[in-house]
Amino acid sequence: MYNACCTIILLVRSIKVAWDKEVDIEMKIPVKKTTCAVMAGAILVSMTGCSQIEDMIGKTDKDDPSKEVMETAEDFCDAVADGDIDKILKLSSEDMEDKEDQIKEAMDIDSYSDDMGGILKAITDTIEYEIDEDSLNVDDDKAEIDVTFTVFDYLDNEFDDDVDTLDEAEDAIADGDTKEIAITLEFELTDDGWVISDTEDILDAVYEFYMMGALSPDFSFDDAAYDYDDLDDQDDDNDYYDDYDYDYDYDSDDSDDEYDFGTTYNFEQDIYCMSYMNASGCTEMYEAFTELATWEGTTSNNPQIGIYDSGVDEIRFVQPSDVDLGEVGMSVVYSPISEANVGDTIALDTFYLDPVVDQDGNVSYEIVIEAPADGYYRIEIAPTVADLYTPVVSATCRVGAEA
Repeated sequence: MYNACCTIILLVRSIKVAWDKEVDIEMKIPVKKTTCAVMAGAILVSMTGCSQIEDMIGKTDKDDPSKEVMETAEDFCDAVADGDIDKILKLSSEDMEDKEDQIKEAMDIDSYSDDMGGILKAITDTIEYEIDEDSLNVDDDKAEIDVTFTVFDYLDNEFDDDVDTLDEAEDAIADGDTKEIAITLEFELTDDGWVISDTEDILDAVYEFYMMGALSPDFSFDDAAYDYDDLDDQDDDNDYYDDYDYDYDYDSDDSDDEYDFGTTYNFEQDIYCMSYMNASGCTEMYEAFTELATWEGTTSNNPQIGIYDSGVDEIRFVQPSDVDLGEVGMSVVYSPISEANVGDTIALDTFYLDPVVDQDGNVSYEIVIEAPADGYYRIEIAPTVADLYTPVVSATCRVGAEA
């Protein structure tokens, strides 16, 4: 420390001598005073290790953390727009650690088919955001600020017949309509700085479109190219469908001996793949079902994934509709095991269902299965019972453990 002080003093004296040679006599006194002040300041810094001055400089930032909160908000929003889940989690509170594996798995593009992964990536690329700096509010170790995200509106944009490849889908997404998502980022102060405390809510809102991946992880444009145009003719010309009924007597002891259907169901997989199909003749219903159905009371974090505990009082399936379609055809099939032959399933019922209209005019189609046994329940909806061979909606839930 002594050597450092001497060095600073010598440096200041050298500066003083140089100044004395350049200024006139009248300026010598103020120059000497200034030099002394500089020298005293230099000695003070060296003697205190700069701690006091650093504290003085940093005092403003410590008293007003707005700058640090804003930087965290911008870093977090950048990560959301980029789909950088590692950075998102790094900027989040510790309570997200328990869900880290689940979130990473859901947002792993490589876990989807090439076409579905490409669609999800293209939608992610449309994400933009705007931070309302005037809304920033910091209160001790808590803070919040409003942000508006924009993203491709996957529910209101429908691909037309010209979109039958991934390249065409990517172009349609880039040019498609977007929607705004208003969010309030909530922060908490930790030993490592400011972090986001409501990450899960933000991911659910902005990345809602990942529901497409959850429902159809193996989607392929090649598979979707199937032509249903001839199904109407089949329906019109075949009187069988006028009396079509799923009900039949089931005898598990005889079914495998008399019939060899082959395995046609994997109900466990179907739980995660709620299906919507726009078959010929069903367009009105398909277009009315713009909102995904939900399983009420599911233990899953996702209302589109129906998983119930053993002994549950009821299963309730709700399909919202933009319009009142009148009565529609529905069927319920039950299987005690996941991988089942047709003969191993039980057709619980096939029936016409009237819509439910609440006091606000909202329309939905609801089915309730009371005191369900453990196993798998598959619900299908079509405009009529005769159309159930190509249902618009197919959804499966499970009661109890995987079987």
